[in-house]
Amino acid sequence: TRSFNISPGIALKPASNIFVQLSPTYQFDENAAQYVTTVDDPTASDFYGHRYVFGFIRTRTLTLSTRLNWTFTPDLVYLGTLSYGCDWYHVELSSGRTDVDASVLSVTPLPGEVPDDGYYSRYAGYLNWDVWLTQRLMASAGVRYEHVTAGATVTAGGASGFIDPEYQDWVGQFGLTFELTEDIHLVGSVNEGFRAP
Repeated sequence: TRSFNISPGIALKPASNIFVQLSPTYQFDENAAQYVTTVDDPTASDFYGHRYVFGFIRTRTLTLSTRLNWTFTPDLVYLGTLSYGCDWYHVELSSGRTDVDASVLSVTPLPGEVPDDGYYSRYAGYLNWDVWLTQRLMASAGVRYEHVTAGATVTAGGASGFIDPEYQDWVGQFGLTFELTEDIHLVGSVNEGFRAP
């Protein structure tokens, strides 16, 4: 198992009321003992009639998070702060497993649970608006668009084919934050899977 992560970032302040942050991240992960499934085997008495199948998984993730904070001029401060961002995630999957029979010293390669050409890709963007309603109460509203694709070659009933379903959706959120003290805030929200990347 190994993991490698590069996460540089840059923050710019092109004007006194504008703050821009760019944060790209590349992550590489390999796990030689990724749990895949459990299979029944009455001869595996040490494991209560089960065998646990593990496989190798490699993932590469590239994301780019951006953030813009725009503070309005003092006479428009009641309009609040607008922020936005986006992210992209892509992973290519493959797996394999082997059946080891120690009694006859044989190793048989078997197909993995995940097709070798499997992939998952997602990109999304969000827009969020925070505004102070009183000196201690802030409202937050946001919207997020997400687009997901996945694909793999599957076999069913003796026939094989490549499938690549697609999903997209808009989700929203609304929340309130009440400042009890400078360090303690009460937070509540209503959302449908909203998150800021």
